[in-house]
Amino acid sequence: MYYFIRQEVPRDESPFITPRVRVHAGTPYNRSIVMDQIKRSGQDRREQNESVEQDNRNDNDRRETIHHHFRLVEVLEKIPLFKGLGLHQFKKILTICAKRTMLKDEALFHMGEESFEIFILLKGILKVTFENDKEFSRITPIGIVGEMGVFTGDHRSASIIAITDSLLLSIHKSELMRVLRTDADLSIHILMNVINDLSDKIRRDNRIMEDLRQVCPPGQWIQIITEAANTE
Repeated sequence: MYYFIRQEVPRDESPFITPRVRVHAGTPYNRSIVMDQIKRSGQDRREQNESVEQDNRNDNDRRETIHHHFRLVEVLEKIPLFKGLGLHQFKKILTICAKRTMLKDEALFHMGEESFEIFILLKGILKVTFENDKEFSRITPIGIVGEMGVFTGDHRSASIIAITDSLLLSIHKSELMRVLRTDADLSIHILMNVINDLSDKIRRDNRIMEDLRQVCPPGQWIQIITEAANTE
């Protein structure tokens, strides 16, 4: 039998696990013994000449970091590409995320470039443009950019420009593929999400074509699509 007592989370332990102080089997519960074990961490701190003020500041920083990570997990949960993932899988994704800041009018990438990264917009507004630099659409938080090119290998189909100063998360293709190779369940979830996303886009395009057929004379909608393709 073991007796346990809850203790504050040490700085070097996982924030998701409550540490325990163990009293060996057969030993009657003795408050002084348990408290000595708890106080020893404070003694170790003092032996390392680490002030309580510094210790508290690190604890505050740690709590802020934990809170920040949970906010990022909430962001990822809203993105179709990561639908259905578990908490431990979201944590894996976060380990390969990097922050990127953009200034107003800065280009994230240009049409025709190779697709090496996925971007998730956290703050700001981006615009989608084509060769004539005319704005086609806008991306707002929490929008994802460039995911299809990473999985299909296609070059960027449009340019992305920052309308305002912006903050993004980026995931590099090589890092994502490394994580997917080590977690089959994660890989299957993301693959199915990519397939569902592509299916939704095909259905949307089919609806647009059907609408064109309803409003255009027979054969004219094909001419419109052909001219649009030649313009691009």
